[in-house]
Amino acid sequence: KKCAVCIEVDKLNEEKSTKPNIILIDDTVKVNDAVRDIQKEDFISITCQRPRLARSGPLDIIMIGTEACTVYVFDITTMGGAAFDCGLKSLLESGSPVKLMF
Repeated sequence: KKCAVCIEVDKLNEEKSTKPNIILIDDTVKVNDAVRDIQKEDFISITCQRPRLARSGPLDIIMIGTEACTVYVFDITTMGGAAFDCGLKSLLESGSPVKLMF
């Protein structure tokens, strides 16, 4: 089952004129490739979405944006903790690229 945001991402990607480039990461095979691309950046922005606005609890999605206007949408609802084991954890914990979080 896809989350509502992921469904909207699919719709946006169907529109040819849509910018930025939005890439849905919904399986662990795609995580490694995405992390490898993101690690080439100097700066990235990160935002997370939860079912409720709270400091604790499960994540639905993590969105990572690059200076090149690419947004990677990691569907944590679908992948669960496996996404973190496939490189997302090391990316988030590393000192590079510089991260702007909101």
